[in-house]
Amino acid sequence: MPRTKKSKPRIISSTKTRDVLVGKQEFQLDTLNLIEVQKKSWKFFLETSLEKIITEFFPIDDYTGKKFTLHYEGLYFGDSRYPLDVCIRKKLTFDVPVYIKLRIVNKKTGSERKQEVYFFNLPKMTDKGTFIINGIERVVINQLVRSPGVFFTAVIDKTTGLTLYNAEIRPYIGAWLDITISKNNLIEVKINKKRKFLVSTLIKAFEGESKTDILNHFKDLDKTLVEKYLLPTIN
Repeated sequence: MPRTKKSKPRIISSTKTRDVLVGKQEFQLDTLNLIEVQKKSWKFFLETSLEKIITEFFPIDDYTGKKFTLHYEGLYFGDSRYPLDVCIRKKLTFDVPVYIKLRIVNKKTGSERKQEVYFFNLPKMTDKGTFIINGIERVVINQLVRSPGVFFTAVIDKTTGLTLYNAEIRPYIGAWLDITISKNNLIEVKINKKRKFLVSTLIKAFEGESKTDILNHFKDLDKTLVEKYLLPTIN
């Protein structure tokens, strides 16, 4: 009669597994307001930036500078002509009128007169951070803009192997200037990325200086650089 093997008793551990957290515990993030940036930016524009821009043009004198002076004393917003739903249905722009308070002074008599003047219509932002322009809902998208300053770059020309240098002048407000040294050793300039011309032409347009006057500005510069770049550009 065959022998049967006795099965060994199974030992069941009573210990439970534990999860070990390595690192910092992460808490649930708060609900994000994805249009907060647009709404805060527009609010700052209405409360601060708009008035700051307008005050840059005041006070305004008459063409003689001896008769009248116009002073700016504030602004306020009127009510929208049509409600939001009407503007969407009738293809209108949801906006508000902007009025400015002016004071004109007669310099000869010393008399003054104040008046509120309609300035322009400004689009009004909806609760969703959008604008209704001709009945169409539009939104302003934030983008990165190169900061003002002067930026220098160098590029190797593929045909000649020369290193061509470039200077980009980016003002906060105004036209962009691109100054480059061509492979023919000419210093050229472009305004707002349009047609390029010699930089000496730009200098003459502002100052009306002769060739000798322009060279005098660079008298402390190495003569080799003057002969290589400046003389071909001026001549």
